[in-house]
Amino acid sequence: GDPTTLLVGDLATLHDLNGFHTLGSGTYSGDNEPSLTTLIVNNNGGGIFSFLPIANIKDNSFTQQQPKTNKATRSNSGFETFFGTPTQNINYAQAAQSLGISNVSSAQNFNDLRHAYEHAIASNKHSVVEARVVSREVNVKVHQEITRLVLDEISRLLEPFPSPFSPRVLENK
Repeated sequence: GDPTTLLVGDLATLHDLNGFHTLGSGTYSGDNEPSLTTLIVNNNGGGIFSFLPIANIKDNSFTQQQPKTNKATRSNSGFETFFGTPTQNINYAQAAQSLGISNVSSAQNFNDLRHAYEHAIASNKHSVVEARVVSREVNVKVHQEITRLVLDEISRLLEPFPSPFSPRVLENK
């Protein structure tokens, strides 16, 4: 069959790491089976959660009442602890290799990613390509800027048309 690509985040990969064992053990490798290239987007943890308001709450920013003493104490329960779940100590290439997948690579920039991905597809073997991308914080800022630019362009395009809620349009109804 045709090669297949799975695009997945680093945290999701960590949760399903045992899937590499199935691929690496030969359990899923018949003659007609397509090769699977797993492309891991590594942004050091739960990047999607960085778009939530909880991302602005830093660790050690909560206090809790202790039941026996009724004293308030700081707890280590903020964004990084429960949502960020950093994965910088995970080496996905080593993990995949230890589970039997030999065709692994890591990319730090777009050209390396393109080369690694093309090589993985051409190999016709199960492969893992880890793309180390910008930090979660930078990713949020980039998305905010893209959103701002899109909204500005939409506003510019709609400028000649009056809003359905403008006084001029409401008076004519």
